[in-house]
Amino acid sequence: MAVFMIVQSFCSGSSGNSTIVRAAGTTILIDCGIGPRILQKMLHPHESSLHTIDAVLVTHEHDDHVRGIEAVTRHGLAVHATRGTAEALGIGGSSGSGPITYGDEFAVGGVTITTLQTSHDAAEPCGFSLFDGTSRFTLLTDLGVTDDRCLEIVAESDLIVIEANHDIHMLKSGPYPAHLKRRVLSERGHLSNADCGQFLSHALDGSRKTRSIWLAHLSATNNRPEIAERTVSEALIRLPVRHSIIALPRREPGPVWCPGSNPVATEQLSLFT
Repeated sequence: MAVFMIVQSFCSGSSGNSTIVRAAGTTILIDCGIGPRILQKMLHPHESSLHTIDAVLVTHEHDDHVRGIEAVTRHGLAVHATRGTAEALGIGGSSGSGPITYGDEFAVGGVTITTLQTSHDAAEPCGFSLFDGTSRFTLLTDLGVTDDRCLEIVAESDLIVIEANHDIHMLKSGPYPAHLKRRVLSERGHLSNADCGQFLSHALDGSRKTRSIWLAHLSATNNRPEIAERTVSEALIRLPVRHSIIALPRREPGPVWCPGSNPVATEQLSLFT
């Protein structure tokens, strides 16, 4: 049983997205964009399995976030999703009294979860903020634009996972067809490195508390980890403290985070080999 919050990204990108959170004796999976066999393998180091997960939070219905949803529902796990996401997937999305809605707060074990509105080309996408009484972890990914209503909860977070999908120059000069470039750049597309950095700079302005920031859902074609990290770091350079900024691996498990320690790298086991 985790006596403090532990977070790890299993993968982050267009090939799959999934994050585990263990806190207050509770195990929560955010998104299940990998198959059940691989998911079981990723859960093993956390002394968890599909049988021991207390809840699955689903941000939206795109395949790279729900590839393992059939296995999740087959195991009878509690799935929390907005009405739009639940209907798009043909599943229930109950938090006890019905599908979750933006601004909802509900509890899973000892963890309080807040549902955050995001802007993406999905039925009713959302982000999540998890609080165990001591630490707060907030995840905002797959969003075309940021929402100032999330500033306060991001500012309160110890670990922030936020999309830094593309470098704008790489996208505009890259090989994507025009219609796909327009989609990515739209307000219902994906967040650029620059916009990610600007939002974080605004959220963390004036704070002297160091945060861990994980950059999520990097494009394989239109971004590079070092470019994303550098762009966001430069946006935060004027802040009074230096924050830990890490670009999450797309196809491998990322670092492990817990309060008061630097993220710990784990064995880089490829999910797709």
